[in-house]
This record gives sequence, structure tokens and C-alpha cells, in this order.
Amino acid sequence: LYDIPDSIKLLPLRTIAGPAQQPFWVLQVRHRAPRSVVISRMAPCAVMAAALRMPAILEMHQLASTIKNWGYWSRLLALVAPRHLSIAVLTQALADQLDAGLRRRSKSIRVIPSAAADFAGPEQPGPVYDVGYVGSFMPGKGIEKVLQIARELQDASFVIYGDPDRN
Repeated sequence: LYDIPDSIKLLPLRTIAGPAQQPFWVLQVRHRAPRSVVISRMAPCAVMAAALRMPAILEMHQLASTIKNWGYWSRLLALVAPRHLSIAVLTQALADQLDAGLRRRSKSIRVIPSAAADFAGPEQPGPVYDVGYVGSFMPGKGIEKVLQIARELQDASFVIYGDPDRN
């Protein structure tokens, strides 16, 4: 899917069901490739790796408060030395609302916008809108900016796509 070069060897991880799944993955990586850098979109994986003194990068697409069982996992932050955890967020809004514990325990926080715009598909006929938004409706994911723009540009037409069941 990501055109990974042949020079990179992929090692599949065994998996288990339940709440211990993510720690199980991190422990496998630590055992099989102890000098690895763990890059994860799953906060428990990144935090646990950093707590085990592995360099970890947490790629955040949502507020920590919306992560399942974050109250439990955030306790591990007390074991994280800042030099082991870095955070990449998709938007400045998300960076501004970053969990205080994550902020204190991170050596760096970088805003790295999504590269999805680089993968424009073929043009398809259809209605034309002035403003479009595709994404989450959860706070910190950009919907606030769309609402702000809508209030300012009342004559513009908008189309908003997302999962209404996810807030």
C-alpha cells in the first residue's frame, strides 16, 4: 500500500484479543528488534514503548481524551522520560489542545499536515461547492474551523462528509 522498498524487512507481529493487545505488540518489538523506533497512531503503544525506554513517535489524529481507556494508559506517562517520546499531530488545533501529560513528557511536538492532498484522484463530475470538508466531527480535528468559515461566508455552499456516529 505504501510502496515500502524491498530493503525494508517487514516482521509480522503475533496478536491477542483484548486490552493487552497493544502492550503485547510493543513487547514483541522490544524483544525482536530492541533498537527500533516505534511509530504508532495508537497512544498506548507509543506511551508503553517510551516507558520501556524505546524511542517512540505518537502520530495523533485525535484528542487524547477520545482515546479508549486513555485515563488508564495516561498513568504510564509518569514512567516516560521526554527524550523517548515525540508527538506528530495533524493540525495546529490538535497541538493547541494536547493533553498536558503528553505535552510534559514529549521532547518535541510537531504539526505535520496530512499528505492526503498529494493523492488527488481523477476528476469526477458532480455538484460544485465553495467549501468542502472530509473528516472527523470530533473537537480538534478541524470541524471548528469549518463552522467558523461557514459563519463568515454565509453565501457560500458547503458539503461536509464524516461519520455522524463519532460525535
